[in-house]
Amino acid sequence: MKNIDKKRKVQLFIIFMIAIALLAGSVTYALIELNIIYRGNQENTISSCSFNIDIKENNPINLVSTYPMDDNEATKLEPYKFSITPNSQTCSKLQYNITIVSNCDTCTKTNGICNDNNLCNCNEGYQIDPNLIKYEITNKTTGEKTVGINPYKMGVAGSMAVGTTINFELRMWIINSATNDDLYIKENGSYKEDSNGLILTKNFCSKVKITGTDTPYLTPTGADTLIALTNNVNDSGLYTITHPADTTLQIGATESVTEYRYRGASPKNYVTFNNETWRILGNI
Repeated sequence: MKNIDKKRKVQLFIIFMIAIALLAGSVTYALIELNIIYRGNQENTISSCSFNIDIKENNPINLVSTYPMDDNEATKLEPYKFSITPNSQTCSKLQYNITIVSNCDTCTKTNGICNDNNLCNCNEGYQIDPNLIKYEITNKTTGEKTVGINPYKMGVAGSMAVGTTINFELRMWIINSATNDDLYIKENGSYKEDSNGLILTKNFCSKVKITGTDTPYLTPTGADTLIALTNNVNDSGLYTITHPADTTLQIGATESVTEYRYRGASPKNYVTFNNETWRILGNI
């Protein structure tokens, strides 16, 4: 940590919220903001097209009175934990995307301060440079971890089926190279203090945005399964043969056709697709 006076109590208010949005086809984008500072153990459900995403907050992330730190110390921070569980009777699959966005970009403001009881000051010189903030988000279900600098550049995407749950842990911290000028509010060349003599610090107001698209899951047909086995996938013995366009093709003289043929000796003339076993007797 550079140029930080640890003897003085400094309060860095980093406002952190979670916002969930659900997109369904052409449905208008909707954003719901939930302030999770100082509170947790909440369960929120947003519905669209009979598709529910359950967001369970196991505990809040509280970055108040934090300070610049190295990565080893940051990994010991209590993370913000949340889980995503899709539930639906009509939509079987969810495509999700997790990002972090600035609260200053979406809140309504009076004199540059957000009107959401979070005291987020969006005026010039009052925001911590996001390039001084590091993040780490971990998919606890798969173990996949994403680490980077500037939370606004974070993007974690994936898909999940109904009835499954993905657990996430998120940490954010100020990098160790941050200086006084990076964090303290300056006016007329000197650091600004409150009535108690505490140095006023810049703030970092952000929120997590989870965007979900409900994508209907189509049951694979026999043709889909057969195509997936071509080119000897899983030692299937199936290969594709593409003919150039010629006048003998019934589909038209300017088109080509792909045939699926079996290649191999008996008894490898059996193939399983669409949960059925088929025997190839010959070419028609």
